[in-house]
Amino acid sequence: MKAKKWIALSLILMLVTAVLAGCSGNSSEKPNNSGNKEPVADDKPSEDKKDGEKTAPEAAGDGLIPDVKGELTTLVVMGQLNASDPDLGGVYDYFKEFYPNLKLKQLDIVHEEYAPDELTKAIAAGNTPDLYVTVPGDIPDLISKKYIEPLGSLLDANPSYVETLNPAALDMNKIGGETYGITWMTLPQTWMINTDLFEKMGVPVPTDDWTVDEFIEINKQMVDKANGITGSNPNPVDPWLLFSFLEAYGVKGVKTVDGKPVSSFAEEPNAIQAVEKWIEYTTKSNIAFTAEEMSKFGIADPWSAYWHKGHAGMVPWSLWGQPYNNDTKKNSFNWTVVRQPQGPGGRGAIAYGITMAVFPTSEKKELAMKYIQIVTSKHFYENAKMKDPKTGITSPLTLSPNEPIFPVGIPAINVQFKTAEENQSALDGFVRAMQDAKIVDYGGFGQTALNEMTARLPDVAAGKVQIPDMLKDLDQVMNTTYYKSK
Repeated sequence: MKAKKWIALSLILMLVTAVLAGCSGNSSEKPNNSGNKEPVADDKPSEDKKDGEKTAPEAAGDGLIPDVKGELTTLVVMGQLNASDPDLGGVYDYFKEFYPNLKLKQLDIVHEEYAPDELTKAIAAGNTPDLYVTVPGDIPDLISKKYIEPLGSLLDANPSYVETLNPAALDMNKIGGETYGITWMTLPQTWMINTDLFEKMGVPVPTDDWTVDEFIEINKQMVDKANGITGSNPNPVDPWLLFSFLEAYGVKGVKTVDGKPVSSFAEEPNAIQAVEKWIEYTTKSNIAFTAEEMSKFGIADPWSAYWHKGHAGMVPWSLWGQPYNNDTKKNSFNWTVVRQPQGPGGRGAIAYGITMAVFPTSEKKELAMKYIQIVTSKHFYENAKMKDPKTGITSPLTLSPNEPIFPVGIPAINVQFKTAEENQSALDGFVRAMQDAKIVDYGGFGQTALNEMTARLPDVAAGKVQIPDMLKDLDQVMNTTYYKSK
């Protein structure tokens, strides 16, 4: 997932200080002194407890996890899941209060995307962890290094816990039908829609059932160069969005011969069609304004300002791009979120989020699974605190439903999340889009194959290379440079 490292690194800063604004729908509301509403649990209030008395364990995923004792070595993101250092630990107090018999030895990690490298360093130093965080896209590499194994038996032993999860939190970590992790926070890849601009342009707002052809046509209808309006300001070499086009046309990209992966893009007629549609979208249906052209409309940042200032009808972002304005505390336009457009092969999007996994050689796998069960429980999301390592200020992982700030990721639990009314449609769209998340595999070199393809697309768009020839060249490079090593 190297293509979006800069986004990932900015997210780690956001996550350490940010708070997540998704609350369970299992709540009612009452006015507070300021006239706003605040959530009140539907459950009856518990009787007063004596000092030091703990709440009785409830069902898995809804309350506390029973019988959690022992010591684990963890390799997790600093801040969000640090439960061993009170100075860094956003959830240190939570574990101290609710799971005092679980001792956690924390190994630092810069960011979850670097899990394979950090694991190698930890193992070399004699600090093999029992569990760690990663991203779904790193799972093929982790499998090849024997740093991960399926969670099947551990999940089978906890059916009541599995029922509390959004199925997508498991499915996005699957390869070959096996589940290798559970995503604690998901950043689903979606299309964010400026509904006000669509109305102004007289174009119907798309819904989840839109097709790739409809998506391309909408982009054509949303162009108004004189007023600096574009459909989605496409990036012709964006591997993330290219993957969604390949998935829409059911492109496999790899086959198995004598037990080994072989690149096979050129053998698939649908691959040609997917690339044709990609070229049509990025070069013929849209306008990508130059920096000079954008400056005429008072826009200096080509990445976000076009969206935030209402000049783009839609953008292929996740929760980091939502248009909440921290200065005005309001959104400048109405918006919603829809899933990736579909094609004859279905639809899909690159899976991205913070995934929990168990190290294969751990002798404490059941205890490690209980830790994962804890941090993906409704009780944890609602009671754990984030802690700013600089100021020491703590904030809950969830806020009141009327709070307009969005979560940076969607929690794993299967509940109806609530937010401010103006953002509810978008939040619902983000949750629906979780089911589209898939690992880019292509025989263990998924991101590499996408990068190699996107590097060739400008020549295809310019008419210098035909699509079948480009795909044959891609197959040759993948087979001789990458798959041969396997």
